[in-house]
Parts: sequence; structure tokens; C-alpha cells
Amino acid sequence: MHTHAKLIDVLYEGVWHATSVERFKAIMVDGFIRVRPPLHQYPNTFCQYTGRVSLFDFREAPGLFDAIERGLWLGFSDGIPGGHVVFLQVDPGLPVPTAASLVDEFNEARSRPPTGVGGSRLIAGLETGYTADIPIERVVRTFVWEPNGNTFSDVVK
Repeated sequence: MHTHAKLIDVLYEGVWHATSVERFKAIMVDGFIRVRPPLHQYPNTFCQYTGRVSLFDFREAPGLFDAIERGLWLGFSDGIPGGHVVFLQVDPGLPVPTAASLVDEFNEARSRPPTGVGGSRLIAGLETGYTADIPIERVVRTFVWEPNGNTFSDVVK
């Protein structure tokens, strides 16, 4: 069984934004998950490069379990202050493209000289993005995950 099977069970079939506790507080004050947040840690992601809110797609992404096994998707948590990750599930009615479709767009952009994708990266098979700010009202569930203990606590908005 995968080390983070419990987390995957919670995230499965949803689309999630992941952030730090500090950034979550800023989101709650602002009322939006921003395309260009005032506090962001990963300016070199494809989503930031193309003006999108970075999201993790746990719906039906064909590369989902492959991406999870590679462990790349959890790398972001290493740099999060305090080590706690806040996951915000976005409303299933929000028209978010699949992770697979973003991989195709990334590969196409990467092949276009001279600028390509500007050295940005994408977690293939799992990362997707939404092209506008997401109002906090479109978040249907929020929880805090502590990676070292693999523990969860739901957050009530």
C-alpha cells in the first residue's frame, strides 16, 4: 500500500488546491484563491506561467496513480512552513480541465520556440489549472494534513 494511501482516499475523485496555513489565512481574508496570489511559493509552475490557479485533479486522470507513485506531487509540501498542508476542494461544478488535457497543452507549448514554457514545470497526470480566481464560496471542503504523521483535520469555513 502506498505511504499516503489515507490521503489519496480523502482526495480521490475531487479537484483540490493545496497551500500553506499562512496562505490559507490570506485566502480566507481575501475571499479568493488567486491566479496571481500575493504570497506564492512556486512561480515556476506551468499554471503560474500561463495564469492559472494550480489544482490537483483526482477525478479520473489516467496518470493519477503513476504520478502518485513517482512521489512528485508531494514535493511541494517540503517547502511549506510548519509542514502542514491545507487542501481546498473546489466545487465539482467548476469547469476545470482534466490533468490529461493540461499535459497535452504543456507538451505543445514546450515544443514552440523560442520561448517554450519558460522553464516551467508540470506534475504530469495530476496537475491542472483554472484560468480565473476561484471565489471561496466555490470551495466545498477544506482540511489540514500533517505529512509526517499522515493526520487530517477538517476546517469549518
